[in-house]
Amino acid sequence: MAPPNAALPAYFGPHYVPAPGWPLYFSAAHGTHVAGIIGGCVTTIEDYSDLWDGTTVSGVAPGAELYDYNVFPAFGAGYVAFDGSAFSHDIAHAIEDAVADGMQVINMSLGGTVQGPHDFLAEVANEAVEAGVVVVTSAGNEGPGWYTVGSPGSASEVVAVGATTNSRTTGVVIQVQDGGTYYAVPSQFPSVDGSTFNLVAWTGDDAEACSISGNEDHSGKVVLISRGTCSFSQKIENAYDTGAVGAVVYNYPDQEPIVMATTAGYPDEVPAVMVSYDDGMALMRTTATISAPTTVPTTPGQIADFSSRGPAPFTNIIKPDVMAPGVDILSSTMEFNLNGVTGSTWELYNGTSMAAPHVTGSAAALLSVHPDWTVDQVRSALVNTADISKPGLSVFEQGGGLIDLVSANNATVSFYPANASFGIFKGNKPANGSIDIAVSSDTCSVTGVSGSVYADASIDGSTLTVSFDGGRDAATDLYGGYVGVDCGADGFYTIPWGAVVNR
Repeated sequence: MAPPNAALPAYFGPHYVPAPGWPLYFSAAHGTHVAGIIGGCVTTIEDYSDLWDGTTVSGVAPGAELYDYNVFPAFGAGYVAFDGSAFSHDIAHAIEDAVADGMQVINMSLGGTVQGPHDFLAEVANEAVEAGVVVVTSAGNEGPGWYTVGSPGSASEVVAVGATTNSRTTGVVIQVQDGGTYYAVPSQFPSVDGSTFNLVAWTGDDAEACSISGNEDHSGKVVLISRGTCSFSQKIENAYDTGAVGAVVYNYPDQEPIVMATTAGYPDEVPAVMVSYDDGMALMRTTATISAPTTVPTTPGQIADFSSRGPAPFTNIIKPDVMAPGVDILSSTMEFNLNGVTGSTWELYNGTSMAAPHVTGSAAALLSVHPDWTVDQVRSALVNTADISKPGLSVFEQGGGLIDLVSANNATVSFYPANASFGIFKGNKPANGSIDIAVSSDTCSVTGVSGSVYADASIDGSTLTVSFDGGRDAATDLYGGYVGVDCGADGFYTIPWGAVVNR
């Protein structure tokens, strides 16, 4: 959300002049996809695909005023020098301009490696929050390992967002003739037409199909290929060169299938999908019917395998702050330049880049209903009313949990800070500490503390004190959980807490 007459500059980086005739704005479909999630108007899809035509969709805050600060122009110095990236100082410049222009919410579906405990871009993002702007960022797509949250999602005051599964996914059904049903993820390669094929393992000297050396003829067959070191397009081209009519790529063990992207310069005649490693092994040398893409029900709210986990590098604070849908997200995309829109369509994308705008749209919706809410109130409403009902997830995986916009809208009590991050306790020193959290009500009480026997909490008036008393007994580990706070008629809230011990 923003006031009218906001600027829409592009940021070029130092000492770089665009070539004559280059467009000032070069679309990334990624950016317009994000914009559609935030504030796309209520629309019925037409002329896209049989699977989605007739579906009515909208952004989280339909009709919100959106403004674009283009830090990824095609001729930007960072974009040219680093193959599509942007310099942190250009992004910082855009943040400062957005604050000066009176923006109420900033979405940053971008990220990079955290550059130390005083990461430049993280500190600029924190300053934007200090200036009164809600800043929402993607947590990153480097999961599932710990300490994989990127910058500026590592900033203490921003709302960094991890990704969860949707209630459905777009899948390809592989029905084996002698029994067994498997699901594959469609890709940017062509779709299968629903025919029956013989499935055979890729043969030859290179199991990953990065070359065709020693390979046999696969004419009329669908080959199963291991994911590996070369691009998907190179694998599929090699399959095509051996006569294959399709390819099923199986992922690494213990990783979920992903949407395979094509690479420019390679042919894309051959249909291709991806399955899990176990399913790939089960499908070797079978005969199966492979369907065209269809919708497949899935369990919503599960953390995406790629979603970056905390704690935040260097500072060891709780990240991400919340979770939102980021798998198989349908939104609008367009290509445009100074002459106007050159093309538009709909796309299904995965990533915390798609999760963040769900929270940005939620923040915009909250401010439209509660225009007097401060940044801290918005952040608290999102974090402290989120759903933590999914079992087995650490606070460093889900933060406050999966956002619940209805509960956030109904919040009448706020907490600052919205979580209790103790950081890290090193060496043989006692792992003891306490954090005071300001509560906007003096009628609340603590109902319990989950996560560790070392954690405790109490409320004195309008101050919630969370303590961690691990002493020298707490072993090296990540500790975390939730403090339950009952405010009677003003609702129930959960406050995440987290501590890191490294002996």
